[in-house]
Amino acid sequence: MPRFAYVAKRSPGEVLQGVMEAESEAAVTARLQQTGHHPCSISRWREHASRNPFSLLRHRWVRLTDVAIFTRQLSDLVDAGLPIGRSLSIIAEQTDNVRLRDAVRSVQAEVEGGNSLSAALASYPRVFPPLTSTMVQAGEEGGVLPQVLAALADYYERSEELSGKVRAALAYPVFLTLVGSATVFVLMSFVVPNFVKLFEGLGGELPLPTRILIRVSLFLGSFWWALLLALFGMALLGWRASRTIKGRAAIDKVKLALPLLGPVLAKVDIARLMQNLAMLLEHGVPVLQALNAAGQTVRNTCIRSLVNAVSKAVGDGKGLGEPLKSSGYFPPAVTNLILVGYASGDLPAMLKKAAAMCDREVERTTQVMTRLLEPALIFILGGAVGLVVAGILLPVFRINVLVR
Repeated sequence: MPRFAYVAKRSPGEVLQGVMEAESEAAVTARLQQTGHHPCSISRWREHASRNPFSLLRHRWVRLTDVAIFTRQLSDLVDAGLPIGRSLSIIAEQTDNVRLRDAVRSVQAEVEGGNSLSAALASYPRVFPPLTSTMVQAGEEGGVLPQVLAALADYYERSEELSGKVRAALAYPVFLTLVGSATVFVLMSFVVPNFVKLFEGLGGELPLPTRILIRVSLFLGSFWWALLLALFGMALLGWRASRTIKGRAAIDKVKLALPLLGPVLAKVDIARLMQNLAMLLEHGVPVLQALNAAGQTVRNTCIRSLVNAVSKAVGDGKGLGEPLKSSGYFPPAVTNLILVGYASGDLPAMLKKAAAMCDREVERTTQVMTRLLEPALIFILGGAVGLVVAGILLPVFRINVLVR
């Protein structure tokens, strides 16, 4: 959806500037007029975008950490008795992320114009996750907005912490793989060819490892650009496929089928889903609405489709536990906890326990996987480098034997 920069007035001394996502300039004008503002100028955002490419890269996306900080600050300010509009203005002034600051200012304009905070946040789904507006709506209806915002900030911080642990655990194996692969590639493409003329002048038949090494090296030396082009093409095709519904579903299905990484990725999404459901149900959101809102926060499309199917089953009058149990993605312990929660009438508490269980499993599995991957990668990459070195040294040893 395009973004428009606007300047509007509500009174001679009150000038408002911001950026709004809308279908057209007419939609921006209509929304501003609904909030009691008179538009002075409206233009496409790209005309006002920063010319600094590094600034564009830094502020193009709003991270979950930024949203967590926003909700935490808003909770503290509202809890201290400040009006929501004034709180949003204070947060906008001290927000570094340009896109988030523009969104906060636009939300402020809508709130001051009479819209609810939840409706204003729902207008910017690319900045504020759908869970935010749903939780805020529950807080507005129950009169516990500061508490809901604090709980939402806690959730976003825990979610980012869990994702950070997974990324940190996989960072070293990925780095080791890239460095080792680059080392082998450089040896085969640029170092080994320098020894080919020496090997050809030895006469006689070279050892089998050396012959294989020379053929692979000659191929990489002549067609290394084609290999890099093929890798780039595969990455581009994968990226293009991830932008389509069918392609994204196929990629997510492959992710879940990976031997060690698949279960970890599934449990990360399951933990997020369980925590969101517990938080929504605790604040009085109906089960069906909570499922729809929590399902939108699941990243894997396969699990999200399953949640949609479960939501449909719940809408038809079925329970929550049995559809999840028959899916195959949810661990039996999680589904059993949900069934116990239904039977005991304390579903949010059981959902929290299920989320905590999945978090512990993710952390434990990640640690074990890292401990196994590191020595395995060192062995494999060290073996590859050793084979290259052996292929080079075998003819040299042969020369020494002949000389003696």
